[in-house]
Amino acid sequence: MAAYAGCFIGAGLLSGISADVSLFWSLADFWQVLIPLVAFRYFGADPALTSRRDLVIALFFGVLLNNLCGAVWGLLSGV
Repeated sequence: MAAYAGCFIGAGLLSGISADVSLFWSLADFWQVLIPLVAFRYFGADPALTSRRDLVIALFFGVLLNNLCGAVWGLLSGV
């Protein structure tokens, strides 16, 4: 919720973006937090990254996939 609210207020409303666009755009931050959270819980990974498997899950879901989703979401919010 903090990622969503921070993006909505800080990067949205305070920068002059309209509330409706900011609401949609802020969902990208929300998804970017949920993707690694769900992946870590689903695969039973340790957030302390105690194994190579945990590191691969963190890199794939916490760096690659969530940023790709955020980029696509941002692209769609500009259309």
